Amino acid sequence: MKSASLVNENFVVLIPGGSVLSASMKLQELIKSNINIKDERLFPEIHITIDRIKKERTKEAIEIIEKITNEFPKISIALNDFSCYHLSQDKFLVLNINKTNSLSKYAKKIHQELYMKNITTINNYDEWNFHITILSNLFSRRSISDEEFNDICKLFSDLASPCVADIDRVDIWKPTLKPDKKLIYSYLWEE
Repeated sequence: MKSASLVNENFVVLIPGGSVLSASMKLQELIKSNINIKDERLFPEIHITIDRIKKERTKEAIEIIEKITNEFPKISIALNDFSCYHLSQDKFLVLNINKTNSLSKYAKKIHQELYMKNITTINNYDEWNFHITILSNLFSRRSISDEEFNDICKLFSDLASPCVADIDRVDIWKPTLKPDKKLIYSYLWEE
């Protein structure tokens, strides 16, 4: 799977609610307090990316996502375990998401429609892993040292965090950290 192109792509993301959102935010706070990391850019907004789309085709993607989402009941997700990734200078702590039946069906349907219309930038969706990034130095002002990152990974190695919750929204985001510039589209699932 090739890396995202922040210049050419937007992102289709799910925003969890309930216990998944609160558990994810608590984990970020745990890192801040135990490792003494102050750079807020290290802690992304809680979300699950389900696809990447060509920026110039965003309007078409919105129509597809809205149509499909209107047909689906709320999606449930389940947290699984943690993974630490150290790719070159980039470091990530992620919560892995179990592929629930509702998540798998919804994400696959969205991807298939985007793929048929040549809107998605993901060619091999079978390799896609659902996760929530808890910590990433991708946009930070400073890199996380190897020692800090190892301490964080050790802190979470035995910490299980199983919980289940519904998805509250599906959004399309620009790849920016500026909250007032990020949101392109949002669909709030009704109760």
